[in-house]
Amino acid sequence: MTPEIRQTPEVLFARNVA
Repeated sequence: MTPEIRQTPEVLFARNVA
C-alpha cells in the first residue's frame, strides 16, 4: 500500500497534474 493511496484524492490529483 503506497502512501499515495492513503492520501486524499485531492492530493493525488495535484500530484497527477504536476
